Amino acid sequence: MLGVLLIGALSLLVYGIVRYYTLVSRYPKGPFPLPFIGNMLNYLRVRSTGNRLFISLTLSPFGLASECDDFADRPTAKVLDEAMAFAPNAGVLNSSGENWREQRRASIMILRDFGMGKNLMEERVRSSIADYIDHLRSIADKDNVEMGWPIQVMVANIINETLFGYRYTHEDCQPLMRYVENTKKFFDSLAYSKGLFLGLMFPMLTELPLTRWHTFGKFKDAMEKINSYVVANVNRVMKDYSIEDEPTNFVHAYKQKMSDNEFLDQTNLYACCADFFIAGTETTTTTLRWAMLIFAKHQETQLLFI
Repeated sequence: MLGVLLIGALSLLVYGIVRYYTLVSRYPKGPFPLPFIGNMLNYLRVRSTGNRLFISLTLSPFGLASECDDFADRPTAKVLDEAMAFAPNAGVLNSSGENWREQRRASIMILRDFGMGKNLMEERVRSSIADYIDHLRSIADKDNVEMGWPIQVMVANIINETLFGYRYTHEDCQPLMRYVENTKKFFDSLAYSKGLFLGLMFPMLTELPLTRWHTFGKFKDAMEKINSYVVANVNRVMKDYSIEDEPTNFVHAYKQKMSDNEFLDQTNLYACCADFFIAGTETTTTTLRWAMLIFAKHQETQLLFI
């Protein structure tokens, strides 16, 4: 009897392995996966050497077109939902389902009202660029200019003014830059965090007293400290809100829409503001820094953009 069970178990194991590699053979070429653990060893090896890891996902165009709702949700995990996001299923970046649709719709409508893609927003961008150029002109030692943080101030100021209705000067921007830099350092540190990896792979570790801090608690604590900038600014701007006045910033416009939409609330307002900074600051700053480098190396191309 035992022999029959053993043969049956081995047969199922062989069938499962054959079936696994039959499915894997349809994927794009990549590192050879192992049964049960896939490419986990490749992932750990790449992390230990500090090299970059690229993951390719292939989706059927037919599936995306005909079953788009099935691909609309975000992955759910305790670390992602409760520690790294402002709040579970809140904002635009980390929400899903109907809440995501409503936050996205409201945000786009507000930005369009403020002139996104029109002259009004362009003037705001031009004004921030003018401040940036004036700051560069004011630097005495022009042979040693650090271009990174002035560009960050310029980009973050545009987002800050859109959200909260005011901007910083380049000489007095410590709160804004502290928020931007701390956010960047936090997400950079995640690439080498074994605790994050374990928390995502084994969610039970986020509940155990001995491992909770390293797999969940320290990430939540860090994000709460970082997001205190957003919370403080939203609360300050809300004190000046009047239902009779025309909204002059994102916070006031969002508050105005709260009474007509049950999905719009204070928590989602905080989360949306944080998402705008996360989504727009570092990506735009990096693109502009590369553009500056290319123009400095190939100065003749600058004439093409005048």
